Amino acid sequence: MLRRVALTLLCAALAARGLTAQQVWVVGPQPGPGVDFTAIQAAVNAAADGDIILVKLGSYVGNVAIANKSLVIEGMPSPAGSSPSSTGTLWIGGLQADRSVVLRNLEVIPLLSDLSSVLITHCEGPALVEDCSVVIFDSAVTAPPKVNNSQHVVFTRCTLKASWAHNGFVSGLGLAGLELVGSDVSLYDCTVLGSTGWGGQASADGAGTPAEVGGPGIRMIGGTLLLAGGEVHGGTGGWGDTDSGPSGFACVPGQSGGPGLVLEAGLVRRLDDALAGGAAGFDAGCGTGSAGADVLQASGSIEIVPGPLRTLEITSPAAAGQSATIALHGQPGELAFLLQSFTPLGTWSGALKGTLAGAGPYAIFVLGPLGADGSLVIASMLPDPLLPPGTDALLLVEQYVVSSSWGKSLSTPSTVLLLADPH
Repeated sequence: MLRRVALTLLCAALAARGLTAQQVWVVGPQPGPGVDFTAIQAAVNAAADGDIILVKLGSYVGNVAIANKSLVIEGMPSPAGSSPSSTGTLWIGGLQADRSVVLRNLEVIPLLSDLSSVLITHCEGPALVEDCSVVIFDSAVTAPPKVNNSQHVVFTRCTLKASWAHNGFVSGLGLAGLELVGSDVSLYDCTVLGSTGWGGQASADGAGTPAEVGGPGIRMIGGTLLLAGGEVHGGTGGWGDTDSGPSGFACVPGQSGGPGLVLEAGLVRRLDDALAGGAAGFDAGCGTGSAGADVLQASGSIEIVPGPLRTLEITSPAAAGQSATIALHGQPGELAFLLQSFTPLGTWSGALKGTLAGAGPYAIFVLGPLGADGSLVIASMLPDPLLPPGTDALLLVEQYVVSSSWGKSLSTPSTVLLLADPH
């Protein structure tokens, strides 16, 4: 019975609240009925604070820039094994404290750019990024994903990485998979990969080039970072090379892998994560470098947060009359309480050993004990109507909390966009 009614209880709580109507804009790859724009940036420009942008499956040309505007941008889910909707570089800047951006189900594919593939800069308001990934096809992308002077940034189940390093562009370590400067960031169940070093080129006449060192998984200069679950890896070092000819024989050694984390200043909290340096490059016969260090620490501090990471994932978008699923994973027998919020937050809670993605006041629901395998999956058909009259869509920010021998602990966050009608 619990599993059947859990989501219905959530919707009943919504129906009892006074909700503000929000405009829903639909972006599609082709114009037609039900499609407002064929470019994501055009929808961003037209949207007002608090509006919602739904992105139908497709590839969208052009970059996306969001400047001090509260928005939810949600890609429609893609079939298993296929890619989500894609766009160019993504920039979020200048969010004031009363504004927020939520992104989910998007793929970022930067091309021919010296700009960061993902840049979140000078934001006082929260930015929640979920189920998004950076895909690098072009080695001309010469800047890493970056968060700069921003205070409430949460990535959940995202893949962030740098392109290959470039002889002539990069000296010392290669490009970081993620660069953090003076920011407070949480990475929940993410994968972060430093650049693979460019291979060396031997030349018997002496005109060869050396291989490059792999890039760090994360380079951090000030602020705070929560690494919760997921994997952070330094990039593989560049490969070695040999050449022989009339002038003789030449051999260029492979290079070292990049460190998993370069900490120049700030505080890193680690919770059940995997952090490792990159492998050394291929040995062409004249030696190679070493594997990268897991952590290269010049200053700052690292704290270990006790306990395993709990995870939560909810179907989104979730439309009236359609099925939706909540999936929890933690420790067998734990009693899970769902925290539901209507407002993004992104602030560390020492008492809950995690980052509160949503702000109070919270609606709290008992989801039940986790099973013998440490999981609980709740599937339900959503009622129709789902939302009060005049409300087309509503964003919820969800996490669950448990109390165990490690104390109270928060799960990964998951946003869910409720829709009055399927799109």
